[in-house]
Amino acid sequence: MKLLLCTSLLFFYYSLCIAQNEADSLFETSKGKWPIPVSKYVEIQNNKNILHANCNSADSALRITTDSSYNVIAVHDGQTSRTYEADDEYILIIKFGDYTIIYTGIEKPITQNNSPIKSGQVISRIRKDIDNQYQLRLSLFYKDRQLNVEEWINW
Repeated sequence: MKLLLCTSLLFFYYSLCIAQNEADSLFETSKGKWPIPVSKYVEIQNNKNILHANCNSADSALRITTDSSYNVIAVHDGQTSRTYEADDEYILIIKFGDYTIIYTGIEKPITQNNSPIKSGQVISRIRKDIDNQYQLRLSLFYKDRQLNVEEWINW
């Protein structure tokens, strides 16, 4: 009986690993094909070479500045993992396999935690920050490593 249970658990774990690898492979095929997450923008900045003074790490988030509060769309399918609120600003985290897409500088998202997300789906609107700017920050991580999200956009 114990052998059967151990074999079943091992098979289940192995199946999860295969599914995770397939999800990552599918995600990687979207590189260079993502839409820009807003319909109109004034400027896009890639700050991968700027070091944060407080943590001495590079930031490769895209900063997309607009002239108004436009809709923000999902750049890839996934599942809402978490939503955080800090100082009237929201952070939306969407997972797909081992990849994580983070949207910052948005109003309250119109999705709920654990909700499926489709590429092109409206997920929020850009929020006006304390400098009176509308700026969306888009970040991408693979496991715990930040990636250059600019390489994933279809320019």
